[in-house]
Amino acid sequence: MAEEPRFFIDLDRFQKQNRDFKVFVQSRICPECLERIGEEVEERRPTVDPQSGRVVFQTVKVRYGEDPFECFLTHCGRLDDFIPPSTPLLEAIFRVFLANGNRPLTLDEIRQELEVWPGVAEKVRALAPEALERIIRSDDYYGFAEVAPVEEGATAAG
Repeated sequence: MAEEPRFFIDLDRFQKQNRDFKVFVQSRICPECLERIGEEVEERRPTVDPQSGRVVFQTVKVRYGEDPFECFLTHCGRLDDFIPPSTPLLEAIFRVFLANGNRPLTLDEIRQELEVWPGVAEKVRALAPEALERIIRSDDYYGFAEVAPVEEGATAAG
């Protein structure tokens, strides 16, 4: 049984095109977060304790906006106007990935995420699933890519 394709924003595609992802997304960051870019903040990050092998959280100081996905995941992507009704479909899909921290999604999951945004929901409802897949696969601007399928019998170690 074939696994459903999952898509994400491939940051390597930006690099291969000599494009800076942080610059590309900056216009989508809300004014409140833009003001905080570069501010020193504390974040809790999971790490593995070498003695016990257990996951523990460490508090580290980082610059706000260092990871642009974090801005969208925790704030900008939660705003009611993050995906305005007039947003073109590919831009709306891109914003869905920004808002979910770039977690790979199936076509059905992408569709479900888009369904909650007025104006965009109507566009996606009018599309057959195959058309949505063609649109995403033909993108060469937003960096969408399919997660490489795991070969049968492969393990996490390879």
